[in-house]
Amino acid sequence: RDALDLANSFSNLTIRNNTFRNISGANILIEARTSAESYDLRNITIEGNTFQGYGHYAAGISGRQGTLIHVRNTDGLLVANNYAGPADAAAPRMPCLVTEVCRNVVELWKTSP
Repeated sequence: RDALDLANSFSNLTIRNNTFRNISGANILIEARTSAESYDLRNITIEGNTFQGYGHYAAGISGRQGTLIHVRNTDGLLVANNYAGPADAAAPRMPCLVTEVCRNVVELWKTSP
C-alpha cells in the first residue's frame, strides 16, 4: 500500500477524514524539495484521520518507519483530532508526528476513534 507523499511548494492543503492502514514508513510525508532550510509549504491542516497497523517494515519506505506523519519545510501546521490505532506488532516506537524545519505547529491527538 502507498503512503501519501507530497513534495513541492504549495499552500493551504487539507488532509481530512481518511483511514490509513498497514503502511510502512510515514503514512503522510510532506516536504519541499527546493531547499533543505526553506519554509516553502504554508498552512497545512491534517485532521480527522485514522491510522491503523502502521510501522511494519518494507523495503523502500518514505519518511521514518513507525512515524505516522512526517513534515518538513512548513510554516503553519495544524495536526488535530487524528486517531492512532494499534501499530504493527513489530513497529519501532516513534512519535506520531515528526517535524523538521517547521514553525507555528499545533498538535492535538484523539485518544479514541
